[in-house]
Amino acid sequence: MGLNKINGMKRTGIMILLGCGLYFSAGAQSAENRVDAKKRKQGVWMERMPALREDPAYILEGTYLNDRKEGVWKKTTEDGDVVAEETYKNGALDGLCRYYYPNGKLMAAGRMLAIDLEGQKISW
Repeated sequence: MGLNKINGMKRTGIMILLGCGLYFSAGAQSAENRVDAKKRKQGVWMERMPALREDPAYILEGTYLNDRKEGVWKKTTEDGDVVAEETYKNGALDGLCRYYYPNGKLMAAGRMLAIDLEGQKISW
């Protein structure tokens, strides 16, 4: 085998690897923040909330099912420190919730209960 043929094979191999890397990284990014044909939020979402008055900016991460929050949602600072973990069912707080001090220690934990009274959701 000639030297030019070996160099050509190396270049081809590198191009294939780069192409695969771009394909998989694009696929990983599109798995978040998806909507269905009816424009309803579905699956894993990450929402960045800007700073407002005295409250710092934060990030919400969790799952939507038919445009409603479902399961555990994490609220973190932009630095990645967990501020809260809240459980949702059908878009309402319903289940275990935990809130943390800035140093990461647990501040409060409890269960929320969503009750449907005449079409209104009530939590606590």
